[in-house]
Amino acid sequence: MDAIRTGFLGKIAVAYVEWASSQRTVVDWTLIQDMESARAFAVALRAAPLTSGASTSISGALDYSALMFEGNGFEGTRQVIDISGDGRNQAGRPLRFARADTLADGITINALPMLIYDPTGRELNAGLDRYYFEQVIGGPGAFAMVARGFDAFPEAIRRKLFIEIAGVAPAGRDVVTGTRFTRPPHFFADARDAEVWRRALEPGAR
Repeated sequence: MDAIRTGFLGKIAVAYVEWASSQRTVVDWTLIQDMESARAFAVALRAAPLTSGASTSISGALDYSALMFEGNGFEGTRQVIDISGDGRNQAGRPLRFARADTLADGITINALPMLIYDPTGRELNAGLDRYYFEQVIGGPGAFAMVARGFDAFPEAIRRKLFIEIAGVAPAGRDVVTGTRFTRPPHFFADARDAEVWRRALEPGAR
């Protein structure tokens, strides 16, 4: 809510989609403008049953989500699709076409790739972070924040949402972006975010 309040409108509209080989709207478009509406969205999301699929279709997720912006009843200053996943595109049409069509509609694609490790510490989906950076994200201010294992996911998604809603994108070990940052956010989620921004504003930072 702190991040939402710093925005130009002080409110956002959010929808939540589960995707794998097929897509399902779990919580439809919801206006979040205060703690009551934020909690209602969280309660609805928590109450929904989880589903899974046999394959991964990032292209299907992009196509499905892009259509959700049409006639959704909101006119936002930004349109963003978040893709969180642990695998490469395996089903649906070629990812490059879905990505190109999404970007052509003026929609930014951000991502949170989750790296998976076996008990010995070996990375089972090696290179997924680079894959998401090179072939998934795109649009103004696009970035990917990496979650290194299941335990890291809650903190990664929290930081990502804060950064995204506030309209800023920091650099750091677990962030890849092609955007150069020229201004700090209005506030920082924690001391680590402040340090990330300090480094991002240094000459030559990417």
